[in-house]
Amino acid sequence: PAPVPVNESAKVAKYVKNLSQYDNVYTDLEYNINLNERSLVRLKVYMPSYNDYDTVDPNAPDWSPTKQLTKQVEVKLHDTKNPEPWTNQAAIIQPVAETDKWVELEFDFSGWSDSDIYDKIIIQVGGEAHGMPGIFFLDDIEFTAAQ
Repeated sequence: PAPVPVNESAKVAKYVKNLSQYDNVYTDLEYNINLNERSLVRLKVYMPSYNDYDTVDPNAPDWSPTKQLTKQVEVKLHDTKNPEPWTNQAAIIQPVAETDKWVELEFDFSGWSDSDIYDKIIIQVGGEAHGMPGIFFLDDIEFTAAQ
């Protein structure tokens, strides 16, 4: 949608958060990430205003950090060798204040540079542990070195 600055791409990724409490996009890597070499995740996100950001999910668990669709993007690094990878994950949440426009986000994982256990990258849009649906768009996702 909206091929306008800051993103004029003709094709973008459509991210559909369904009724699942844990919808996300991820990639399992065949190697562990060296956060001394690459510690920044950059991406562009488009959050349409037509999503329902107000309705609270009555079935969300009590511990849920958000019980409704949230204007945010979270990037997590997981250790897939850990049977409970959320216990030692590296995670950064960026709020997105504006809808109906492309927003550039940067997630700096240099604070975890002493760790070499992560082999999975997860992108979660709209919050977790709730079943509120939404449609979002992503583009130009890169994992790069700090400059």
